[in-house]
Amino acid sequence: FGDGFDASVAYQFGNDWNTSYGHTYAARVGYENGSLGVTAAYSNSKDAIVAGTSATLGDIALKIYDVDGYLLAAKYKVADAAHFSAGYEHYQRKAPGDAYQPIGSIWGYTVSTAGSGAGFTPGASQAFNIYFAGGDYDFTPDLNLAVGYYNTKADQLSTGVGITDYTISTWSTVLKYK
Repeated sequence: FGDGFDASVAYQFGNDWNTSYGHTYAARVGYENGSLGVTAAYSNSKDAIVAGTSATLGDIALKIYDVDGYLLAAKYKVADAAHFSAGYEHYQRKAPGDAYQPIGSIWGYTVSTAGSGAGFTPGASQAFNIYFAGGDYDFTPDLNLAVGYYNTKADQLSTGVGITDYTISTWSTVLKYK
């Protein structure tokens, strides 16, 4: 668009298993000028596949969800060598439109189970809220230290088997020598 604005859109035919099932669309808009950058994004997936662990060695278990989500993020260049970024992401998993797809294998793995996500029944849902913040500093052109904090909270919005509230707080640190 010029003047620091940009945007993108995407569409995926089908889900990760088969183009006959589901779809995803997404849109993003951003602005960057000088030391400040912001972005906002939205996505919607129907019959999205989420991989999980299986009780059978070498197999995976799949859950299928409908998912809506959005993200807001910003970054700021404090100085030439120091940067800060923060944001918020929200997504909601819902019962899928087609829970029982005949998936026998995916990504080179045998699928031991595939079905409606987390035992969801029509109308059931679970929301995830993720806050993140971090920064990095270039000590030299070849040495960078990055630190980030992530807080993920899953809320039980409606009843369903296996849906529980939880919060995960994580710190990460990376020292990179180029």
